[in-house]
Amino acid sequence: MLGASVAYYAAKHGQAGMNEGLRQELKGRPVRVSAIYPSWIKDISPLDEAAWNAVPDHGSWATNRDIVEAALFQISRPRHVTLASIVVDPDQGGLF
Repeated sequence: MLGASVAYYAAKHGQAGMNEGLRQELKGRPVRVSAIYPSWIKDISPLDEAAWNAVPDHGSWATNRDIVEAALFQISRPRHVTLASIVVDPDQGGLF
């Protein structure tokens, strides 16, 4: 991600650490701890049906719809499966 600040990266690593700490602390309990790490996203209104249903071009930004779909996928896994983290990045790749 071009132009990301040191503070942004530090916050993402803190988020990852908190997620992992909670997973360890709640291990053996009927609770799943998961995180989604989106990159920069384009916010589209769910009321804008054309934008919400549009097929994105290769290399376009991820959208809030992509994040919703990742979350629904994450929580719809069988009870014995935990997706500890999902990194959502547009096709051009990158970190967090």
